[in-house]
Parts: sequence; structure tokens; C-alpha cells
Amino acid sequence: MGTFKYNCPNCQEAMLFDDQRENKPTLCPKCASEIKPEKNKPLDPFREYANAMPRIRTVYVLLGLFLGYLGIHNFYGGYIIEGCLQILASLLLLFMPASDFKLLCLIVMAAWILGNIFFRKKDSRGLLMLWL
Repeated sequence: MGTFKYNCPNCQEAMLFDDQRENKPTLCPKCASEIKPEKNKPLDPFREYANAMPRIRTVYVLLGLFLGYLGIHNFYGGYIIEGCLQILASLLLLFMPASDFKLLCLIVMAAWILGNIFFRKKDSRGLLMLWL
């Protein structure tokens, strides 16, 4: 099936193991402690993001101000479903005839975008976006 990542419980050294190999004990290359990885243990997806680079909030805000109606800022922040919903809402508004309801929808969409820009502090991974 492939390889999986396992961290040594003593020194947290990351090691890759082949999925096809048996659960034989292995020595950690850093601390030489004996490790027996669990073959079917699921990976913690949030551990992968522990050393990830945070996203830049300045970029998020600028994308929201200039391309917010397309939801591009949400794609940058990792909120893919919300970005798709904003694209869909933009397309619906584009083909909607001019009326008071369209004006109301535009106001709601603008409030949605501004709310994202000013109140969302973290990306989809839960990491704080940094001002630069």
C-alpha cells in the first residue's frame, strides 16, 4: 500500500516504514531505542502540520478585498467548500435580474466577505495567520 510515518516515542525522530513489512522491532537511528510500529495505526493528520508554515493574513485580506466575490481568499485559507459556495453565489448573482432582492443579496455577500476578512484569524488547519 505504501509507506507510513512513525515518530520515535523517545526522541520524536520521524521514520518511514513500508506498509508491507511485518511488525518487527526496529532501532531508532537517533537514540537507538527499540521501536515496534503499529502497522494499522492511523496517522494523526494534525501532527503533519506541526512544522507547517503559517499562511500570511495580509495576503488573505488583500485577496478578500479584491477577489472576495470569487472566494479566492477562502481557497488560500484552506476553506475550499466555502470558496466554492462563494463562487456559486457570485454566478447566481451575475445572472440574476436587477431588483431589490439582488441588492439585498449583494449586501449579504459583502457582509459575508468582510466578516471573513476581519474576523477569521486562523486557517483551515487551525494555525494562526500571521500579519506581514
